[in-house]
Amino acid sequence: MLKIGILLLNEGKWGEQQVIPGQWISKVIRPAFATGFDTSRYGYFWWLREIRTGSGKNTPVFYAEGAGRCYIL
Repeated sequence: MLKIGILLLNEGKWGEQQVIPGQWISKVIRPAFATGFDTSRYGYFWWLREIRTGSGKNTPVFYAEGAGRCYIL
């Protein structure tokens, strides 16, 4: 799961090699529809939210949540 998170953070690159198209990464972390849960939105299997940091700034985040409380943040 760590490698999947790294691929998303690096826009589909593993080292110097592009293994997932960057356009696909951009698409899966865009909102596909709103949810009924607070301000959450959902992309393609990724939850999208904004969190307030310690400095009071809202920061967009995306994460995956699986069965048994498995997360990719």
